Amino acid sequence: MKNNKGKNNKYRKSNRTVWLLSGVSGMFSAVAGLKFFEASENANGTYADFILTFVIMIFAIYISMFIHIIIHETGHLVFGLATGYRFSSFRIANIMLAKVDGKFCIKKHSVKGTAGQCLMAPPEYVEGKIPYVMYNLGGVIFNIILSLISLVLFFSLKPDSLFATALLLFFSSTGFALAFTNGFPVKNRFMINDGGNILGMKNNSEAIHAFYGQLKVYEALSHGIRLKDMPDDYFRIPDDEKMKDGLMCADGVFACLRMIDKHDFDSAEILMDKLLNEEAGTVEIHRRQLICNKIYFELISDNNPEVIKSLIDKPQKSFMNSMRSDPSVMRTNYALAVLNEKNKEKAQKIRKEFEKREKTYAFSADMQTDRELIEIVDSRAKQMIYSDLR
Repeated sequence: MKNNKGKNNKYRKSNRTVWLLSGVSGMFSAVAGLKFFEASENANGTYADFILTFVIMIFAIYISMFIHIIIHETGHLVFGLATGYRFSSFRIANIMLAKVDGKFCIKKHSVKGTAGQCLMAPPEYVEGKIPYVMYNLGGVIFNIILSLISLVLFFSLKPDSLFATALLLFFSSTGFALAFTNGFPVKNRFMINDGGNILGMKNNSEAIHAFYGQLKVYEALSHGIRLKDMPDDYFRIPDDEKMKDGLMCADGVFACLRMIDKHDFDSAEILMDKLLNEEAGTVEIHRRQLICNKIYFELISDNNPEVIKSLIDKPQKSFMNSMRSDPSVMRTNYALAVLNEKNKEKAQKIRKEFEKREKTYAFSADMQTDRELIEIVDSRAKQMIYSDLR
């Protein structure tokens, strides 16, 4: 009863934070919308004029959001470079510019729940410290600066063009909304934003090391180094108390993935169960990735249909559908097709898609890992056929 109560309180607190961020962001847009219709001569015109005004408003919001995502990630890049970080990758939607062996190349990569991401290699970890405030705040600062400029231009120029009016107003409101939702500290099961990172690392050398280690992992991955070949110091498994912190919990997730890369499945599953505990601070996307691996483990071992069915619930189905081009999800779907559904045609289709994905995926090391895990599926399938023949 006590655990359920704590769990419910945790969810209620997370939901309140989400509603607060959504409400304030909506307020920025509502104010801009009212100002826009007030400035629009067509607002009181015909029905067709109203539809045109509404379409222009939606288009302006869409363009503004897209530009501000680029601005936000550029802010991380600029402030990162200014504080000793080195460029690793810059992603908008699923298009990533990555630096591999000193050369820039275009790759494809997407992460559910993120519209963009700028990853940088951190400066050296000295005496439990690295600069982290300006790197994390860079995106928020850039959003605010450009939004203020847009607001000043609107009031000083007072444009006659309906589109220019919409663009300046919504560019400003969208920027302020994005700055608020990223700058206001959020650390819960659903997300850890830039402000949450800063708050979590304040006076906490272990959280700083977790942040440092995760960036070093991504740097190494971008150079084609597999998790199993990286230094042990990048992977610290937090104790039960520290595992309640989402930032440090991510260290445990990477350690678990490293065990999988080493094919130490038993150790990985033990750690996975701890990370999936309701008390752990594991963020939702990591939980879904871990469950994806748990499904794979079940398929290559006991292959119990009831266990597999219980793991693939509605949220997990949604995750695996939205992340179906991710190598680990493709590998698990392949295992499902071969070992659970016994569907050769579906398995061959997934295999071809996997091979096609290898040519464009951002992290070749991950592809090597999942290719080996696919081979384990094929080996397990042969064992099953041999067992049936006997």
